[in-house]
Amino acid sequence: MKILRSMLITSMVVSAAAFADLQALDDSQMSAATGEGLGFALEDFVLDTEGAELSVTGIQSSAGEEIDIKWTSLYVMGEGSEEGSIRTPGQIGSYLHPYVIRSLRGSGGLDPNDPLYNEKYGQINNELALLELAADEYQSDVQNSATFATFSYYQGCVWGQPGCDDLATVGSNGVAVQAITNEIDALNSSRAQIVDTYSLALSALENQMNSYYLSEIVPKEATVAQEQTEYDAEVVELGQRLTTAFDAYEAFMAIRPQADCEFGDNCTGLNGSACPAIGGGACRNARTAYNDSYDSYEEQQSVRQDAYNDLIEARKDLAAANNDSESFGPAGSYIEAVNNVEEFKVLCGLDSSDFGSCDGGLITRKGETKDGIESVSIALASGVERRDGLDVGASFEFAVNSVNPDGSTSPRTDYIDINMKGLFIDGTAFRLWSAPDEQGDDELNAEIRLNLFIKELDISVCDPSVCDNDPVAKEASTLNLDNMFVSLNLGYGEIQPMRLSATSDGNFEFELTKLRPGDDVDTTSQEDMQAFYDDYYENSPKSFISISDVRMGSSPDASLGRITVDGLRAQYLKVTSRDL
Repeated sequence: MKILRSMLITSMVVSAAAFADLQALDDSQMSAATGEGLGFALEDFVLDTEGAELSVTGIQSSAGEEIDIKWTSLYVMGEGSEEGSIRTPGQIGSYLHPYVIRSLRGSGGLDPNDPLYNEKYGQINNELALLELAADEYQSDVQNSATFATFSYYQGCVWGQPGCDDLATVGSNGVAVQAITNEIDALNSSRAQIVDTYSLALSALENQMNSYYLSEIVPKEATVAQEQTEYDAEVVELGQRLTTAFDAYEAFMAIRPQADCEFGDNCTGLNGSACPAIGGGACRNARTAYNDSYDSYEEQQSVRQDAYNDLIEARKDLAAANNDSESFGPAGSYIEAVNNVEEFKVLCGLDSSDFGSCDGGLITRKGETKDGIESVSIALASGVERRDGLDVGASFEFAVNSVNPDGSTSPRTDYIDINMKGLFIDGTAFRLWSAPDEQGDDELNAEIRLNLFIKELDISVCDPSVCDNDPVAKEASTLNLDNMFVSLNLGYGEIQPMRLSATSDGNFEFELTKLRPGDDVDTTSQEDMQAFYDDYYENSPKSFISISDVRMGSSPDASLGRITVDGLRAQYLKVTSRDL
């Protein structure tokens, strides 16, 4: 392994009086320390294993066969290394934008005007100390990977890549700006359509909806629930009577196996089910028991059908109340009003109380997105250049035994080659703190903010002995992901921390806990809990994934399209490691 010209820069950010004599600090002075921490950067960095291999053994397949894994290559270089073939020095952080390790206090409980308040730590109590490991951060929209990746998504390509450098496509009216503008126009059109539907204020509409719900919907829902309960009971009774009838039939046939009578028939002496005249009392009793029990089963079928018909009628009444535009006062039906109000609050925010206000929600967020896209587009048109990222790659070999149809095995080697071109992780941060759990025991909590922007990710499964000399074969077996941005946000302070622990058998456990309302929230109050959930859904960070193009190979018709997952939020997540 070889590291080429790697220079480590470390700097501790201290006050202007750093060179004065050391002075003792009392507790209050120490608690006011902002703790900028230790910053570091790596310049002219190259990591290349240069043919060295790492082997992993002891892993078995599901068939119990040994799997030998070889890590055959690893490189970390600057962007433009051509999959590690050209030694291109890279940069990890910088003096002005370092990676940081620091210890500081949360900002929960502090006044937002307090100079020590920081919104990033607002959900962690000020009494708690936390350790943060953070990658570089940038205020410039061009250098900020989250904003630049969003711009590239709407632009349809990564600026600076081949075929994506035409200055005519950027600027205040560039391709990306037009795309996000059209999207916002469509959202505003949907909002306007909802507003134009109703002649009364939003609050008045919600009051009328609540009144209608209580007077018309709730009673019909209760009727449906009651009819469902009765129908379920009749179905259970039908099953029990069927079992009784079949048991009685088998008991009769055990006594009179020569009887010519199928289950479901009325067994009599006229259809081949006669019992002996002498000593046939048990036979006749069993036959009567079967006939009576099957008659009871048939009667229950009719009762069950009546219950089913009553349930269907109740459901029809409920559907009519939901969908009848004449029974609900304002324009349209009740269910249309519910859908329209929900859509309006998505567009304009949960706090919207008037159709005329739209200060939050999706339209506002898209407007903020547009501001960032416009900033990037104008900067690029002005000649501002985007910084280079890293190229990272690794190759693996897997030696396995394939099971043939005849049960024999034959050796097989699988390959995977991963190459990331233009990798950025700025904005990534891991925050750790200790706090008591429900039982009062200390547990390690965390917030994870992972930003991963890759201009191009290639995953190949081709045999290097073939593909290294055959570019066409390599492309055909390579999955290409262009302009890939992943923003993974797990944890929301003490309200929903990521819990890190170990099980008694030595495995790791990662759990995104259920929501934990703070001590200032009255959990018995519907209004307080509604406000708590509204705040959580409005302010807790969401995760999203965007990939501009997914394709197999390099031909234009090999594209599988684009992928977007927007607004993803986990309510609960638990991951536990397992022994292999």
